[in-house]
Amino acid sequence: MIRYFHIILAFAAILSGGCATAQRGAMSRAYKAIKDGRYDAAIARLSEAEKYVTPTPALQAEIAFLRGQSYEGLKRVPDAVGCYRYLVATYPESIYAYQAEERIEALEQSEPPQAPVPTPVSAPPPAGQEARQP
Repeated sequence: MIRYFHIILAFAAILSGGCATAQRGAMSRAYKAIKDGRYDAAIARLSEAEKYVTPTPALQAEIAFLRGQSYEGLKRVPDAVGCYRYLVATYPESIYAYQAEERIEALEQSEPPQAPVPTPVSAPPPAGQEARQP
């Protein structure tokens, strides 16, 4: 009975180590995809990294930052800012939080101003008639 317990314990250790290895592999592939400009692939790899085993807070902060960078690469600025804000709010002591704050500031400054909403203008009176005053 003890022998079976040791076998099961060894098997569980191998599986958990394998998941951690797969998680590190997904992170490596995400970094490579970002470097190559394949941002959709990077986001998919980051999602994989979250699924293998529960990421540590440090790894979750790194994933959030890389996801923000990927959204920036896709020109999805609101999504990028959302990732960075999540990172700053959830992991304020992370090494990525300071960088995320800088990215938020830069993105908010570089966003084009909103176009003014046009105000309705009344049509001019027909020719030969005067405009009525209310």
